[in-house]
Amino acid sequence: MREIMKIELKRAFINTKFYIVVFVSTIFAIGSFFTTPGFTIAKNWFLYMNGDLDASYIIEKCDYSDVAIEIWMPNYGASSKFYFLWLIILPLLCIIPYGITYIEDKSSGLINQYIIKIGKGKYYVSKFITLFISGGTIATLPLFINLIICSMALPFGLPVRSTQFYPVKEYNLFSNLYYQNIVVYLMLYFLIYFVVYGLITCLALAFVYFEENKYMLLLVPFIIYFSEHVIISFGFNRYDTSLLLATNIINLRYENILFYLLQIIVLFLFDFLFFFRIRRDVI
Repeated sequence: MREIMKIELKRAFINTKFYIVVFVSTIFAIGSFFTTPGFTIAKNWFLYMNGDLDASYIIEKCDYSDVAIEIWMPNYGASSKFYFLWLIILPLLCIIPYGITYIEDKSSGLINQYIIKIGKGKYYVSKFITLFISGGTIATLPLFINLIICSMALPFGLPVRSTQFYPVKEYNLFSNLYYQNIVVYLMLYFLIYFVVYGLITCLALAFVYFEENKYMLLLVPFIIYFSEHVIISFGFNRYDTSLLLATNIINLRYENILFYLLQIIVLFLFDFLFFFRIRRDVI
């Protein structure tokens, strides 16, 4: 199992499509920073450090809210067109590097060689795990890059509840952790993002037996992802609880947590349809 995982992970992360997706994602991460007020503050900090008198007057007015976590992509960056465009096309970015390799393996006959050498079970499990890791990594990487950029430009700082400036309130998920231990909060944030978008990317495997056109399969996660958002927004009138928005847990309220978890459970069950249909693959 270890050997097949090494091979599949190498296929997922060492290829031209992955490099292109990372490059595009990095542009979105950088653009989200440069289109927020944080960039203006950062410029004034730079001018202030170089003795600019006008900039010093602006910097003196900075307070506890002018820290990196405030202008991070999911927070202040949400006002950026770069952030929202990235959020909409994210399932496409996640699936491009590795998502259709299963169909390619079947078309080329490579799947037969794998199954003969290691067996069906190990092959399919390695495929699922690799796609999950690939999708989750691509989804979280821009967030991490943007956070690093923000931290380089502004003090990392800690959110101060008493300012009432930050978007995380008492009714938001993990609100106490946000103000008491921001590092652990960020780790949870990345973990949730990783898991949700990993599962969304794996939808391509679940639907491979309904649609074998590899280009259509690239669109499956995006279609389901965006359709789910539309249905929940207009059908259930719960705009901020779709996977598109609520995976940004800054928006997620305690009162909506069960509805959100139900969506993840359904997503998980859909993904595992892949393992019920693999019996049709014969060598």
